[in-house]
Amino acid sequence: VLTIANTKPDGSVTGKPTYVSGLSPKTGRLGASSIVAIRTNGSHDRIGNVYRVPDEYCGAAVSAFQLIVEPELPNDSDYLYWMMRRPSFQAEVTRAASGSTGLGNIAASKLRSMTIPWPEDASARADLAAVYEDFASTIHAARTHTVVLRTLRSNLLTVLLSGEHEISSSYDKLLAVVDEGVAA
Repeated sequence: VLTIANTKPDGSVTGKPTYVSGLSPKTGRLGASSIVAIRTNGSHDRIGNVYRVPDEYCGAAVSAFQLIVEPELPNDSDYLYWMMRRPSFQAEVTRAASGSTGLGNIAASKLRSMTIPWPEDASARADLAAVYEDFASTIHAARTHTVVLRTLRSNLLTVLLSGEHEISSSYDKLLAVVDEGVAA
């Protein structure tokens, strides 16, 4: 079983499946094109969050706090995933969730009735999904580089402020050359 604890607010799925015995053979199982949606949660902002299914979860069930969303065509899984992740869709799910205290809930029927932009052309859906994938990769790379640069800055400042190193006067000459180049 993929549990709510496996699905993180950042959109990742971590950890190993939880093994449960005695599940009915009729229990829905995750496939490669399945999307997992949070159905019930203490934080209304997480209700409706969607997750792709990692390979190790294919064949698993989901907890009672989640729903399995299956596209009619497996090739539409990426497009559906990105459309359900849109902030406007997530806000609509949050507004539609019931329960003001404790656990909030989105009824499966309400989720099914929500609209998603759906180009008739399957290749257009695939192209749009590819654009979202590219954006996500770019954002991930930018965040990774930001962490690296912040760490570098912190380490550099630690070394420079330790008092163990002296900045050479030749640095001032180099800085003047850089300033002249910028002014030109």
